[in-house]
Amino acid sequence: MSVVCLRTVFSVFLAILAMGSFAQQAELDSLKNSLKLRQPDTSLINTLNELGFLSLGDDPIQAGKYLTEALDKSVKAKFPKGEANAYVSLAIIASIHSDYKKAHDYYKRAIAIRSRLGDRKGVANIYNNIGNLHDEQGDFFNAIENFKQALEIYQSLGDKTKMGRAQYNISTVYWRMGNYSKAIENVYAYLAIVDKEGDQEGIATANNLLGNLQVDILKPEKAMSYYQTALKIWIDTKNKEEEANILNNIGSLKDDLGETAMKNGKKSEALQLFNESIQYLENSLKIRQTRNDEAGISEIYNNLGVVKKNLGTLYLKSNDKILAKKYLNEALQSFKQSLTIREKESDKNGIIEVYNGLGDVYRRLKDYKTAFYYTEAYKKLAEEIGSTKFQQSAFKDLAQLNASIGNYKSAYENRLNYDSLKDVRMDESNLLKYQQDEFNFKEGKRQREIDQKQSQITLQQEKLKTERTRRNSLLGGAILLGLLTLLLYNRYRIKNKSNKELTEKNIIIEQERMRSDQLLMNILPASTALELKTTGAAKAKQYDSVSVLFTDFKNFTQIAEKLNAEELVAELDHCFKGFDAITTKYGIEKIKTIGDAYMCAGGIPDVNQTHPMDTVMAALEMVKFLHDYQLPKIKQGQPYFEVRIGIHTGPVVAGVVGTRKFAYDIWGDTVNLAARMESSGEPGKVNISESTFELVKDHFKCIHRGKIDAKNKGQIDMYFVEDATQV
Repeated sequence: MSVVCLRTVFSVFLAILAMGSFAQQAELDSLKNSLKLRQPDTSLINTLNELGFLSLGDDPIQAGKYLTEALDKSVKAKFPKGEANAYVSLAIIASIHSDYKKAHDYYKRAIAIRSRLGDRKGVANIYNNIGNLHDEQGDFFNAIENFKQALEIYQSLGDKTKMGRAQYNISTVYWRMGNYSKAIENVYAYLAIVDKEGDQEGIATANNLLGNLQVDILKPEKAMSYYQTALKIWIDTKNKEEEANILNNIGSLKDDLGETAMKNGKKSEALQLFNESIQYLENSLKIRQTRNDEAGISEIYNNLGVVKKNLGTLYLKSNDKILAKKYLNEALQSFKQSLTIREKESDKNGIIEVYNGLGDVYRRLKDYKTAFYYTEAYKKLAEEIGSTKFQQSAFKDLAQLNASIGNYKSAYENRLNYDSLKDVRMDESNLLKYQQDEFNFKEGKRQREIDQKQSQITLQQEKLKTERTRRNSLLGGAILLGLLTLLLYNRYRIKNKSNKELTEKNIIIEQERMRSDQLLMNILPASTALELKTTGAAKAKQYDSVSVLFTDFKNFTQIAEKLNAEELVAELDHCFKGFDAITTKYGIEKIKTIGDAYMCAGGIPDVNQTHPMDTVMAALEMVKFLHDYQLPKIKQGQPYFEVRIGIHTGPVVAGVVGTRKFAYDIWGDTVNLAARMESSGEPGKVNISESTFELVKDHFKCIHRGKIDAKNKGQIDMYFVEDATQV
């Protein structure tokens, strides 16, 4: 699926500049005329800076000349504000030419000047730009670090709009890193701000990113709902560029859904989804053609090629060779239209995508010679740019092609190469995780340093207070020396009072300590909380067998639209409190909630052998709890939630993440497969995987319901749990 990546603030800025509107041209002409007039140095510098800024998109070379002159005049006139502005714009020009080292140097100089001037908002803006620079280079961790520095300043200034944009930028980086919970957390923070301000375009942007996140965590229904919300806003606001982007996203998502339906043997459903996909993509194409968006046009042609290839495959499976050939030939035409543009722009990644599609189509048409040509070509390009993903894909395609012509030795060799690259890509994935762990460590270390400095300041204040008290006591002693009898009497009274106050303070301290401990126990498992208190850290642990349970409410978005905010929160609170009571009853650890989804796991942090049965029993009780809660609502015609539950048993890694807000979390394929079990289930049913079934089959009546494709796992059997048997 090809989902349009959301633009960061910096990228949007460049796109706006590149459009070259009439208003902008008129402003440029006006500024150029003002250069001919005699004006003070600072005014001239400001004019040159504005000219340079406005020329960035259309003529970076001329922009550089204006800005260099502005910089020289600023230094001579000792005008630091003009100097800083020139450095910022020069940094943008350097980044346009991919000279990231020079861009960083210019930004560093601009920060130093604006810091001296006390221009905190200007400093924050630069941190935001540097974050975009790191993001563009794929340095996600430094990107987040700079966005957070910008966010902290915006928060201290109370600038809600800028705070929202920084949180949006942070969420997009977390999304590309695959840290979906952090991405969702930050995009909802952004959404809260733009919603309060009535910023319709901001709301649409947030919904588009939420749609992309739901696609990645295999929640297509929710993704479609978010996309449709964004589409309506872009249509209402007449933003054609974003309307084209969201139409492309919806078209690509419908293609994905069509592929899933085709794999499950649902021909009519797949056919409808593929045709809807084509309609959305063609509507997006019309908009991009009117805007002469060459890169966007090539992307749509490629996506149309993919959908028509899938339609051809669907008809091949149905033995309708005439329609299969028709759509496969149309796919070739779409791919070649995309290729023409991408070759003109020397877009190697794009060319690889198209070659991959062409090879697939020619293989389906049994033109193996041409299929080999395109597959070998994109394999070579992938090696040139170091893309292990496409190299691995090429080995897989070559294995299929060789098998198709009976060259089984070459097919086997290519399959071995495919498997070896799978290990390389796994290492790359692990490296990303190690980098993320390093980022979390550095962030924690920075917070600890801040806390330590604050403690030192507090200690120093206490020392000064004590010293003042001591001096006052000595002075008072000298004055009251002659009143010894009265002093002795007062001393007795003061001692009693001090003891009483000390006792009261100790009670308060103990109560606060107990409250702190209780809060920690509510956030973390008891053993993990104890380890954290004792050692100051909690080590990640590998568990060989854990039963992970996911719940999700059907049609949550539609029901949420019928309730006000208080009613919605009250409903979720009631349901999740009920789930909390059930998980506590069966000794299952609650992990987290994400929106309307609830996640828990049996067998952690304390290992036990009964966790598969405990988790299934808890799931059945959750279904009953929701059913009992539904009955009065159904009678009264009120909206109600229906729950889907999925369970998978397997290995996980568990540990504590965060420094200021601790969170106990789990990772691994087991978590992903549990989520797949839930999304593939039905309302009011508990859907379990084959591995869970093998552990509980002697204790529950289960019904086999088919297989599901799981990434890197092949096909996995699924079962509905009906009830507990007497054993």
